[in-house]
Amino acid sequence: MSARHDGVDSSTVSSAVDSSRSSSEENSGMSRMGKWAAVVLMVQFAIIVGGIAGLLVRASAADIPTSILGGGGAFAPALFVLLGIAHYTQR
Repeated sequence: MSARHDGVDSSTVSSAVDSSRSSSEENSGMSRMGKWAAVVLMVQFAIIVGGIAGLLVRASAADIPTSILGGGGAFAPALFVLLGIAHYTQR
């Protein structure tokens, strides 16, 4: 049993796939480093949100462990919302 050959060289196919990948990355508008920079900014913003929430909980005369839990409870949703927005706006 011999494999059917359509006259297409495998190196031609692989170079076409590579060029389509590079053009899709260029069309996305963000390089790999730009994506990491955006993630770092999102994490920093979520840290600020969590810190402010922790301070507000502490200002309401709660003890320190409750303040930490309040700040963490604000950090995680803020980060996931930002990552979700970033994911769906790249399309």
